[in-house]
Amino acid sequence: MADSESLQDCWKRFAVRKEEILGEAIRPFILDSWQRSRAFGIDPYRSCGCISVESPELARRKTLRADLLEAAVPYLHELYKIIKGSRSLITLTDEDGVVLEVVSDEEIREMKNFPRQGTVHTERVIGTSGMGTSLSIDGPVQIHAEEHWLQDNHGWSCNSSTIHRAGRIVGCLNLSCPLEKGNEHSLGLIVASVNAIERELELTASLTEKQGLIQQQNAVLELVDTGIILIDRQGVILKTNRMARDILRVGSDMIGRPVSETITAGIDFLSLMAGEHSLNDQETSVKLNGKQVYLSFSTALVRSESGIEAMVIRVRESKAILKMVNRITGSRAIYTFDDITGNSTELLKCISLAKMANRNSANVLILGESGTGKELFAHAIHNDSSRKNGPFVAINCGALSRDLIQSELFGYEGGAFTGAKKEGNPGKLELADGGTLFLDEIGELPLDAQVNLLRVLQTGEVTRLSAKHPKSIDVRVITATNKDVYRAVEEKTFRDDLFYRINIFALKLPALRERVGDIRTLANIFLKKFSRDMRKTFLGIDEEVYAIFDRYSWPGNIRELANVMDRAIAVTETSWISVCDLPAALQNIAQNRPEPPHADPASGSRGKNISELEHDCLLDLLTETGGNLREVARRMGVARSTVYNKLKSLGIPIHQYRK
Repeated sequence: MADSESLQDCWKRFAVRKEEILGEAIRPFILDSWQRSRAFGIDPYRSCGCISVESPELARRKTLRADLLEAAVPYLHELYKIIKGSRSLITLTDEDGVVLEVVSDEEIREMKNFPRQGTVHTERVIGTSGMGTSLSIDGPVQIHAEEHWLQDNHGWSCNSSTIHRAGRIVGCLNLSCPLEKGNEHSLGLIVASVNAIERELELTASLTEKQGLIQQQNAVLELVDTGIILIDRQGVILKTNRMARDILRVGSDMIGRPVSETITAGIDFLSLMAGEHSLNDQETSVKLNGKQVYLSFSTALVRSESGIEAMVIRVRESKAILKMVNRITGSRAIYTFDDITGNSTELLKCISLAKMANRNSANVLILGESGTGKELFAHAIHNDSSRKNGPFVAINCGALSRDLIQSELFGYEGGAFTGAKKEGNPGKLELADGGTLFLDEIGELPLDAQVNLLRVLQTGEVTRLSAKHPKSIDVRVITATNKDVYRAVEEKTFRDDLFYRINIFALKLPALRERVGDIRTLANIFLKKFSRDMRKTFLGIDEEVYAIFDRYSWPGNIRELANVMDRAIAVTETSWISVCDLPAALQNIAQNRPEPPHADPASGSRGKNISELEHDCLLDLLTETGGNLREVARRMGVARSTVYNKLKSLGIPIHQYRK
């Protein structure tokens, strides 16, 4: 591979100035690709990824390549575990270069050249690129920096390889890394993953072949982590694996019996075969050993030249599917008690009480004004509990209509109402099984939903809308509200029996105005965060601003403080947050400021404003330290440059104090 300077020179000469170059400076297959890109008339300076297929066409392509997606997506997520946090991305396309799936860090998804689903990445569209060139030459490629035709892609190192099934290209797998993250091993990862995906495709194809082929794959079936059952055209069970027998609580004697006798799920598998229909994770209630359990069924037809020969049935426990859903959707708590900032007595007492609540996983009711950090505490309580490895599912009761709250909480069966999914949908309570359900704004929950929630808390069972049988669940409930729930109970707008269930352990979060000393700490944290986000450099916050913060009532609490700091950093034209950068409501406090509450009449400080007090404080520190600015800065808890700027703004000559 040519060095960066030579490569850039070759690209400018060939792609921009349309000059011919000697092939020795770049790899031959890159030069061939450049020739094709120039012949296609692609402007190397135009933005890439601007051509997309329409949504119906993308859906059609996904359906056509459903087997590819099923085989490849798990490997995309396994690869993502390796590259997570590196600003890299993994892309899967079909044989025409249309992106079917992409996995990446959230922070890079807004880039203009991000390969969103439906975008086309062929040489004819974007010129030389990992996916486009790999599809053109039908092989693995690593394309680095200026080897890309479009300038937008020069900051990337792309590693791609085509995916085959039965000798034909069916897709392409690509790993794109920032230049500094790319290395020679990246292409090896992609090639190894492609080989595994191709083996998965072969395995899937084998399960749709006739009975004789499936019988030869006994060892493979026993390695699959889902239940597999093979039935013939008459519905007689021909083959099962151990997982299927375990799920259905039966022995090997099920072979040779009609499937309707073993699986009493109300599914007519013979009619499905006759109509050439299939199921995809259809959940249904099955009675096993006298107990109703929920299982999920999928089917695939086995065809031959003479027609349908058999059917493969896949059976999984619903809990296993819910765990998979939670992994994909990221139903987990992010914050811990270490993320809760502050040293005030009131806050530390709340943290201590919250940790106590985890001794027996009691239901917790978090009370507090809006913006005090109720959800943050809910996250921390979950992550400090024995359920920390289980799901954390949050729902805002005030953000959903009365019509939606029931289905969101409890789920529904297929056909429960107009617009319902035909396969049904699990509710938040089911998704939280084995973990924690956080109900924010619990005071907004309608009375009819309160009745159903109470029943779940009492019985440990949830019944979906229109379902005939309940499901057993194990859920800890954390609730929160900024309303006076005690008054709501008295006024009969909140059920007292539900209140007693959720109020096993009450936690009252202090308002920001009650957290003495924490306002300054939080303001400085927001200063660092927002200035970093806006790429600004700040020296600090004026002491008069701190004084206003201490006197303000903060009705919006921490959320309001964050908004005030965000605004101040956005509007200030200096490197120092001052009163003029604050909203009008806070500036009014400064204009009507009373005397300092702790002024000592004997000290002569009565009537002095904050700037004068700050001036006197600096003089005292300079005298005590002999003009040692490093020591002054240490005692003030600020940077030395801050002290320099303060001395300059106050007109204090430093040389007079140095010994």
